[in-house]
Amino acid sequence: MAFKFTKTELSTLDNLINNLRIAEEAFTAAQEKNENLIERAAELIVVVNEAEEFRSDIVERLQNEFDDKSETWQESDKGDEVTDFISEWDSVSFDEPELTDLANLELDDYADNLEGLPTEV
Repeated sequence: MAFKFTKTELSTLDNLINNLRIAEEAFTAAQEKNENLIERAAELIVVVNEAEEFRSDIVERLQNEFDDKSETWQESDKGDEVTDFISEWDSVSFDEPELTDLANLELDDYADNLEGLPTEV
């Protein structure tokens, strides 16, 4: 059995990546114009929190599936691959940006970070 995302998870992932890009671009445009920074930051935070919740849910689901496997399977080469897969998702964190200086805030590449994660092993 392959460890991979469901169609629903893949769709959610694509939507999150798209929404992160839109929110990042809107915030950057607001910075350039020095207008609506608070509103754009709030929109970005909502999407970043959605990405973090999705990431957390994925890690939990994959870990539960892994834990349901036999100890022999978990210690096999495939088990090691799955452990690495889960670890990649577990090691990324989508933290809210620090909002102390919105005009000079440098964003993490949230969309690229999410898009760079594997979806199957």
